[in-house]
Amino acid sequence: MAPRPHLAIASMVIGLVPGLVSSFMVASELYWATSAMMTALLVGGIRNLLDRYRFTVREISRRITFGNLARTDGLTDLPNRLALREWFEEHVTLNPHAGLVAVHCLDLNSFKAVNDEFGHPVGDALLSAVGKRLAYIIRESDKAARLGGDEFAVVQCGMKHPEEAAVLARRIEAAIRQPFRLDGRVAKLSTCIGYAVSDDRAEDLEPLISRADEALYTAKRSGGGIAAQIDDERNGIPAAA
Repeated sequence: MAPRPHLAIASMVIGLVPGLVSSFMVASELYWATSAMMTALLVGGIRNLLDRYRFTVREISRRITFGNLARTDGLTDLPNRLALREWFEEHVTLNPHAGLVAVHCLDLNSFKAVNDEFGHPVGDALLSAVGKRLAYIIRESDKAARLGGDEFAVVQCGMKHPEEAAVLARRIEAAIRQPFRLDGRVAKLSTCIGYAVSDDRAEDLEPLISRADEALYTAKRSGGGIAAQIDDERNGIPAAA
């Protein structure tokens, strides 16, 4: 929209200034009055145009801001579930080169204990730090999101073999195990991870998250670690790791 006011003002000037100058050059009060009216019309039109332009820009900016807020987790700055779904549709469902896709679901062990011991501000800072670690260890082609509470998800696409999902799950687990230093305090966490792998681009994100959640509960029942749910058993990855 940036060039529009300049083009509109230029058009107004080209349309009115020649007549305005011609009227002003005629030695007649009637023509001078006409020239003054045309000048007022031009100035008022330009001011009205600029006011409407500024108002439109503010409205568009406000809508974009609200749209971003509706799709961003305010605590971690990661995408939320809605934004992850939109990203999945664009980069996986509609992408003919998406390859194998994995969805990792994870939550934080002992997060409530850390939250109770150090307080909610430290707990919030801890969630933010976890989000930053997830965003740091994944590739640009992947996406991490916070689903709510201490639950996170990572979508991994463009894989050639399901083992790549197992490798990323182990990297995530190792990253979360590293101590977090927050406001002079040291917090240690572990995580349970469940992931599901699919080669069907038509499969929606929600069923994949549900399958990854099932694997996550399997990992929890097994005492922690990583569990996988993979289409068919042809891929050769164990159900738990």
